[in-house]
Amino acid sequence: MVDAANNEFHFDKLDKDYGTWAMLFQASLEYNELWEAIDEPQPEADEDPTGAAAWKKKDKRGFGRLKMSGAMHHLPTIQHCGSAREAWVALVSVSTA
Repeated sequence: MVDAANNEFHFDKLDKDYGTWAMLFQASLEYNELWEAIDEPQPEADEDPTGAAAWKKKDKRGFGRLKMSGAMHHLPTIQHCGSAREAWVALVSVSTA
């Protein structure tokens, strides 16, 4: 479903159907140009300060979306993660085990 007011896609929070959620969540991050925070390493700040800063901003936005996109019982899995990628990997490991 699309929210016409802000052009956002909405889907159920992660609960039990990880495969469907992961596909839709990745599509949402790609659409909002945030997927690289999960899929690509952070550029070195001393080599590419602008790229590193842009990546960090995307990471914070993507991580925030991850925190809000799961059922409450998934929060302990990601509460100690420091990045969107760490949270994604943690959710993958508990959801596909």
